[in-house]
Amino acid sequence: MPVLKVPKKIVVGILLFLFCSILFYYSYLLVQPAYKLVGTNTEEIIFIKPGTTIDSIAEELGTKKIIADPILFKAYVRLIGVGAKVQAGYYRLNSKLTISEIVDKLVEGEMAHYKVTIPEGQTIENIAGRLVEYGIEEEQFLSLSRTLEASFLNVAPEEKNNLVYNLEGFLFPDTYQIPYGSSAEEVIKIMLEG
Repeated sequence: MPVLKVPKKIVVGILLFLFCSILFYYSYLLVQPAYKLVGTNTEEIIFIKPGTTIDSIAEELGTKKIIADPILFKAYVRLIGVGAKVQAGYYRLNSKLTISEIVDKLVEGEMAHYKVTIPEGQTIENIAGRLVEYGIEEEQFLSLSRTLEASFLNVAPEEKNNLVYNLEGFLFPDTYQIPYGSSAEEVIKIMLEG
């Protein structure tokens, strides 16, 4: 049987064309948000634990349809060399973000926040009740409000004895940006700093 001789230029040309096509395809995926590729717009709060591997992060983002291709995500992170720079925490990610935008958020530590509005006239108990829906333990918040030293506050000793909560009247009405995963103590600190 005769062997078909194909000129080297044609073989090289075909291989070069295939390589460029694959490179173009993955470059296209890299700059496209996932929702354009998978057809759904998804937003999730993602928690990355300390020490989580890039492989685990990529699989979770792929499962939740935040990214279209976990393999491309892993390759991109390794290519730019930021795998060790990904910070642990809660992130608000959506499928409208490109892979490079997601990686930037994870490396820069752009954590997710929620807004809590405390209207005027709220008591410590009201505030604690409002914070429960954001995962803050009511009893812990009340206990800290009762026991935190108010030495930085100018309260006369005779008035201090009449207070049920040391912080009553010092957690002001406002809209606060609270990072996801904050403890009751961290929320109080944010509210006191205003």
